[in-house]
Amino acid sequence: MGRQIHIATTNADEKLFLNFLKGTANIRILESFANSPEELWVDDFAPKLTGHWTYGVWNANFPFEFEYNRTIESVIPRHYYIENSGAAPVIEFTRSNVRSRKYGRIYWSKDFSAPEGLSYDVDEFSQWFDSIVVWIRKNAAGKLKEPWTTYFLPDAWDKHLRQ
Repeated sequence: MGRQIHIATTNADEKLFLNFLKGTANIRILESFANSPEELWVDDFAPKLTGHWTYGVWNANFPFEFEYNRTIESVIPRHYYIENSGAAPVIEFTRSNVRSRKYGRIYWSKDFSAPEGLSYDVDEFSQWFDSIVVWIRKNAAGKLKEPWTTYFLPDAWDKHLRQ
């Protein structure tokens, strides 16, 4: 079963979060879809949400062979993606739109999407994931408890209070 924590962020909070992640491990960032396999790998989260809603964060301290694939171009114009990301040492970061009250999450599929098992040290990766959860809880400026607890990083909380 996978693990997750709900989080509300703004662009400013994302920078804070990304700086934290870069301090914990050698990470690489993956777009969900791109025009080519090379363009899946990015240095930062895009400034705009449109077309850039979900990212993968690979802890590169856990070696992994990524498999690229394509969708039908007429369905998704940016059609390259990572086919085996569910079995990879990757957490998923879904962004927030605080103004629309659509909040994100940090998700690790763990072995939920890996029927063949995982090729990396699950206990060690779990410790890294736990450190992320602890950081989010420690740095949250506030939280909502309905329907799930959503932790707001400081700028998102400030914008939430001003709505």
